[in-house]
Amino acid sequence: VSECARARALWALGYPDRALAGVTSALALAQQLSHVQSVVSAAYYAAHLHLLRGEPALSQQQAQTAVELAEEHGLELWAAVARIHQAWAAVAQGNAEEGTIRFRRELAVYENTGARVWRPLFLGLFAEALAKTKRLDEALAAVNEGLTLARSTGELYFEAELHRIKGELLMMQPNGKAISEAEACFKEALAIARRQEARSWELRIVTSVGRLLQTVDKRTEARALIEMACDSFTEGHETADFKAARILLNQL
Repeated sequence: VSECARARALWALGYPDRALAGVTSALALAQQLSHVQSVVSAAYYAAHLHLLRGEPALSQQQAQTAVELAEEHGLELWAAVARIHQAWAAVAQGNAEEGTIRFRRELAVYENTGARVWRPLFLGLFAEALAKTKRLDEALAAVNEGLTLARSTGELYFEAELHRIKGELLMMQPNGKAISEAEACFKEALAIARRQEARSWELRIVTSVGRLLQTVDKRTEARALIEMACDSFTEGHETADFKAARILLNQL
């Protein structure tokens, strides 16, 4: 589990390929030891890392391994969090309505376990799913709940991303009436990511900021932000976030 937690930290710090190598090694070791809970937790973390890298099919595959073993051995909490990753994978692969229904159900199951760890993350992902099904008010309520919970528990790994997601949701408001509020969210997200030295979160944030600046014809400023973030990466050039940043950079 410690190697898996290290991989999660490496991803945030801007080393997505090293993170993947670490979690893959941890999963192989757990399988070699034939220790069920270690295999379940490592498979879950592998699913989570593929989620962070934007690889839904691979996340789905690892989550399925975790779900099957967890259900077989009565590991209710691990089964619940792995099924949430399956719901995300469904949304990410184009099944937004089905995935959102599954998300709502599995979040309730997770809530019933009494656990709170990771819930800010899950609420952020749920908010994105809700947005894809045009439920913007529900999405904003979910992300605000996630932010409140993160502050109360001190689980701040996902805090910058929650502010970014909120900014994206505000940009979806009709007639661009919440652009200034979205800008404030992105500013807060960027400050948090830089304070945490979380370059992977920062890359997502500057991509969101770039889209906002594009709408107000501040292309030069947008290009400079995104170029600086992309240039800081020595690996992970095939991840979904890096590709999205480069695509936007080319458009700008």
